[in-house]
Amino acid sequence: LKAGEVDLNATDEKGRTPIHIATIWENVRFDIFEKLLTLENSDKPNAYGEVPSVSLFRHGQWNWSEERVNRWKCLIEKGKINLNQKIDGVPLISALLQKRQYDLVRTVLKAGKVDLNATDENGNTPLTIAAQCYGVPNDVFNLLITDENIDKRNKEGKTPLMLLCESYKEDRAIKPVQLKCIEKLISSGKVDVRQKIDGVPFLLFMIQHQQYGIVEKAICLYKATDMNLSAGNNSQKTPLAYLLDEQHWQHTDQCIGAARILIEMIKKDQIPYGKHEIVAERIQKAYDVCKQSGNELFDKNTQDMIDSWYNEQQEQPNKPLKPTPEYRGPKQQRTTNNGLSSVLHSQQEHRMFQGATVVSTDNEQDDVIMSSLNYTSQRSGNV
Repeated sequence: LKAGEVDLNATDEKGRTPIHIATIWENVRFDIFEKLLTLENSDKPNAYGEVPSVSLFRHGQWNWSEERVNRWKCLIEKGKINLNQKIDGVPLISALLQKRQYDLVRTVLKAGKVDLNATDENGNTPLTIAAQCYGVPNDVFNLLITDENIDKRNKEGKTPLMLLCESYKEDRAIKPVQLKCIEKLISSGKVDVRQKIDGVPFLLFMIQHQQYGIVEKAICLYKATDMNLSAGNNSQKTPLAYLLDEQHWQHTDQCIGAARILIEMIKKDQIPYGKHEIVAERIQKAYDVCKQSGNELFDKNTQDMIDSWYNEQQEQPNKPLKPTPEYRGPKQQRTTNNGLSSVLHSQQEHRMFQGATVVSTDNEQDDVIMSSLNYTSQRSGNV
């Protein structure tokens, strides 16, 4: 190399130049590899169309030694690699994520503009891949987020939020690393918190795993939440009904977390009519628990707000159930056991209600109190 009398563009029968050889063989001294990169045509493809970076990946994908990682960093830092190239149909940054090479991912992101919305053949973006990786560092995950890919579905219809939740469902425990990634997505205010995890609404899924802080943040940031929608599973419980279950009020941390969710729902006017008694009872229990431990659950302003809400509920017992504006599913109509139940559920009657809206977003046996109800049977014409 010092003599300058060597044809460094000469190729073997496979079309490989000296830089190809130096890239894939670790026993070539690193200083020689570095010198070869400074020459022209150092990113020339071989007979198979592989540039040195692709050859390095394919030959070393099962052997990520420190020497190979250093070669990768050298390629990236010297600009001898197309950061947006694909390896076997997979974007380079996604391929590195799949191999858990997070330090190299940081190097790629620092080196230049990378297309973070690029997808593989399955529609996975780098963020989607990261959501499926156990133990992806939070700083790497955060750097991969864009407005376009934050809630993008792959060809299977999975979003990064879904995949994060599904990645640990078999362990029946939420790992701290995944939890921070979920918090990052929710805090953005740009994901659909109504999506389901294997048929279970996201908020219900979080309550089941006692992640009350995430639910509270979702209710605070998003107008469209599903706290009053049925899970659609065998239990037919809504997230709110599940939250009010006694099992979530056994320990101090549970009481505080669950109570804060209820308080946030009161602020957002998301508590269905008829639930005020049990909601107030649960909040009082959490308040007593905090008081015994010398802590405060809420300040005086919040207490006044809760009292005002409760008194309003007590003074207007005949106000019909208010359908939440977030509801997107089929409406289910029913009434209380006042003699009209059998008529309302008859499939032979066409019915029309005037003076009250009887729409339930809860499949539990709640009492729906109707005021000024006029029932008109269009079939018989009788009122």
